[in-house]
Amino acid sequence: IINGQIPSYSKGNFCTSKKLLGCDPTHTSVARCSQFKYKKELPPEFQYFSDKTLGGRNEQLDYCPVYGTLKFSFDSANDDLGSDEPASFELDCSDAGLQSAPFAYSVETFGQDGRCFDTNFERPLCLKTSCSRERNAVEIVFGDTIRACLYDFQTIGIPGLPGYSLTCPRLAQVCPDLICKADCAGRGECVVDQEDPYCSCNDPGDPSPYCANSPVASLFPTVSPAPTLPKGSAYGRYGSSS
Repeated sequence: IINGQIPSYSKGNFCTSKKLLGCDPTHTSVARCSQFKYKKELPPEFQYFSDKTLGGRNEQLDYCPVYGTLKFSFDSANDDLGSDEPASFELDCSDAGLQSAPFAYSVETFGQDGRCFDTNFERPLCLKTSCSRERNAVEIVFGDTIRACLYDFQTIGIPGLPGYSLTCPRLAQVCPDLICKADCAGRGECVVDQEDPYCSCNDPGDPSPYCANSPVASLFPTVSPAPTLPKGSAYGRYGSSS
């Protein structure tokens, strides 16, 4: 995040307002942005907004806000329930039991094949999804109609919802096996600069096709595993002021 904005290379991973709803990194759940306001300014290296007290909740992610808060409320759902009181929900797209929930829309599909998609609708939607090896693409199933994501962040109209569209996710997040088998099990790096992507394992001697015998180098390999804070810093223990 740079000056409160998300650069193109970080799109789909981070967020900039606690009011925003999006999809968790696996696209299996609808989630709220984890941004909140600390009581004190964050260290300069972790200041991503003009308000220097704003940041994410996770110290291991260098206080970058992500879509990681799974419980949230939204007004129309409260209306559907006939209540003026705030109601909290967790939208797990893979939970078939939510298909008949009062906040589920007719276009949505919850269950094993359900995945979260960002939309310009009231909130992200849970839609039936498949990974097409023939097309090397994410496919979204709307009854007898199938729409294919031919590239990351492509915009596709939603059948049955005129004027509304979805944003295709990164192929690697929803269909990692189309890039590298099992996404290298989190134990290696997927090398995609060749016609046939392959796993470069953390253990160079690992013969398995998806690094099953290699160690896990880091839970979050793209960020520092332990942010360096000033001596005596208590940023990781700050309470939220909101």
